[in-house]
Amino acid sequence: MMQSFISWQMYNTFGGRSAYIGPGLDGISDANERSRVVSFDRPLLGSGAYSIQRDAIPLIQFVEKQGLNVDQETDLDINNWPSITSNYSGIIVGGHAEYFTNRMFNTFIADRNVGTNIAILGGNTSYWQTRLEPSKYGGDRHAVMYRYATDDPDTNLSQVTLEFSNERINTPTNLISGEQTSGVHVYGTLKPVSIPAWLQVSKTAAISGLTTDSEVEAVTPNVAEPPNIHILYSGVLAWRDATRHKGMKKVPVGQVTWLALPSGSAIFDAGLSTWSCQLSDACIDLPFDYSAQTLIRSITLQILTLWQTPKVGYLLK
Repeated sequence: MMQSFISWQMYNTFGGRSAYIGPGLDGISDANERSRVVSFDRPLLGSGAYSIQRDAIPLIQFVEKQGLNVDQETDLDINNWPSITSNYSGIIVGGHAEYFTNRMFNTFIADRNVGTNIAILGGNTSYWQTRLEPSKYGGDRHAVMYRYATDDPDTNLSQVTLEFSNERINTPTNLISGEQTSGVHVYGTLKPVSIPAWLQVSKTAAISGLTTDSEVEAVTPNVAEPPNIHILYSGVLAWRDATRHKGMKKVPVGQVTWLALPSGSAIFDAGLSTWSCQLSDACIDLPFDYSAQTLIRSITLQILTLWQTPKVGYLLK
């Protein structure tokens, strides 16, 4: 199980700044005053601390309660020692692993290509390419995020801080999972599309009551798209900030998918940033409908049980 320390620090507001907001000259939070470099040498506060409680703790408690044999590493560990992942039949990603380094991204691709199973129990995964730099306290203690190539002094394509789907980098997220981010802060219902025989759940039950904090993914046809993606659940959703998104042609779609690759790797993508939190009755985020929580927990347990089998994709139809 990979814990997303980089993403947590990007949202960390300790000291008054994060990769999203800063106080500005007037002391009022301002996106223009956000930090371009965030430090690991500080406590977690605000959205950074909230993310641990929403994305990590419910998933950890769930796997321990179910007695699943799962080890934990951080994204920093995987960045520094990519071979760690080669010792396992599967990798679990929970919640909101929004920020990947280039090395992490390539590690997931390599694992997928040699048959390692991947279970993404979250959404908005590997959206931004970040890089790590040292602080005076040690190596890789700073995470860098400019978001615009014209601002970033490092123009190396493996280091520049842009979306992975940006034409300069051109490695869309769906290279890993088959899905890309399609909506942020949306809500609604996902209805069943095609439930395989190996997944023992109702073929008519929906995932209803998605909360407005949800960031979602969907199948995105492009040259990076793996073939034979199977859509389990799908739904057209509504924006939380309807006024802000008024006039946008893009309609947010959320989907839950799986696929099996020629390597034997099986990939499950929940496509919902709020999925992991629904594994706990004490979810810090707003709860989905009770029936949806029960369905999510059943699906998650089955996926994590099956994904312990090496190259389980060979066995799934």
